[in-house]
Amino acid sequence: MSAGTVVANDAQNVGQYRLEMFTELDKRARSIEAQNKATWVELAEICCSVRDNRLWQDGGFQSFGEWLKDACPTSRSLAYLAIGIREELKEIGTSQLKKIPLGNANILRDTPKHRRNGHLLEAAMMQPPREFLGTVIEHSPESHLERKHCHKFRLTQSQTKVLMDGFEMWRKLNEDPDAPAEDVLEGIIADFILSHEREIKRLS
Repeated sequence: MSAGTVVANDAQNVGQYRLEMFTELDKRARSIEAQNKATWVELAEICCSVRDNRLWQDGGFQSFGEWLKDACPTSRSLAYLAIGIREELKEIGTSQLKKIPLGNANILRDTPKHRRNGHLLEAAMMQPPREFLGTVIEHSPESHLERKHCHKFRLTQSQTKVLMDGFEMWRKLNEDPDAPAEDVLEGIIADFILSHEREIKRLS
């Protein structure tokens, strides 16, 4: 056997080994992707079963919330989010829902029920959240969903206090104690604009 033949065989063996390595890792990566999509649905269904059947009592807990805090101390907020989404998307079967990542399911929750099928349902299974949001905006404008933009502010301690006091005051005046910070900020700015609209027009 010539040296060239040996080199060629070695190269072929290395190539085969690398292909087998890629195939194995690719399979595992896809498996993890599928598991991540399905996990939030399983978590929601476990929690709903414990809650609805009051199984937390059998475990010696005083409430469902106490059990959840003990069972999922670092993912309790995720569990509540998953429960809310699963209950809202009841018309979608579990097998289909397990193919939809949590971010997309959250977006789908905000679309009208008659839109949660066909093209949008397929897109929810296949697209990443940012792309899926664009699909929903395009194909379901009645959902009134918008892209979110990140704005960064570096506030001093005193500025932060003024901001938090303003948020609390707006929530009280509007009798909406649970209003998200984004909605509160929009409300405050809208109120400011409206209150000075005539003055701005006069100065323009």
